[in-house]
Amino acid sequence: HIIGVMQNFDFVLRQARGEFFMWLSDDDFLAPGILQKYADFLASNRDYSLVSGKIKYWIGDRPIFCEEDFNLEQRAGIARVVKFYFKVVYGSIFYGLMRKETAKAIPIKTRIGDDWHFVASLAYLGKIKNLDCVAYNKKCGGLSKDFQQYAKTMGAAPFSARYPHVQIAMD
Repeated sequence: HIIGVMQNFDFVLRQARGEFFMWLSDDDFLAPGILQKYADFLASNRDYSLVSGKIKYWIGDRPIFCEEDFNLEQRAGIARVVKFYFKVVYGSIFYGLMRKETAKAIPIKTRIGDDWHFVASLAYLGKIKNLDCVAYNKKCGGLSKDFQQYAKTMGAAPFSARYPHVQIAMD
C-alpha cells in the first residue's frame, strides 16, 4: 500500500522515539560522526529547534551546489522566518536534526514546498544553526530531479509544476 511522500514523512515522524529526530533519504548520506555533533549542539542549546551542516548536492559523482549559511538566530521568530524564505534555494536543511516534540507539533501537508514551510515553522519556534562543515550529501535524482517530477509525484496541479515558487509563496 503506497501512502505518498508527505504521508511517509509524517508516518516516520510519528514512529520516532527519543528526544531528537531527522529524516534521511535513501540515496543521501551523512558525514561520519555528524549526528553526535548535532545532538551535542541541541542538547547544549535549548533555544534551537534545528541544527544542520552544509548540504552538498550531487549529480552522479559531481558536486553541483552547496547550500549553507542557514544560521537563523534572530531573537524574533518572525525575523527568522523571513530570513529563511529569502535565503532558501532547495531547502534540504529540512534533513537536519530537530527536537522530536517540536517537529510533531507542526502539521505535514501534501503540497509543493511543504518542506520549506515545515522549516519556516521550526524557525518560528526556535533558532536554527547551520554548522560550518559539509554534513549532508544530497543526490539529485528521483524526486530531487526537478520541480516537474516533484509536482507529479505530489499529485500537484499543473500550475504548481510550472510555477512552484509562486505556489509556495501563495501557500
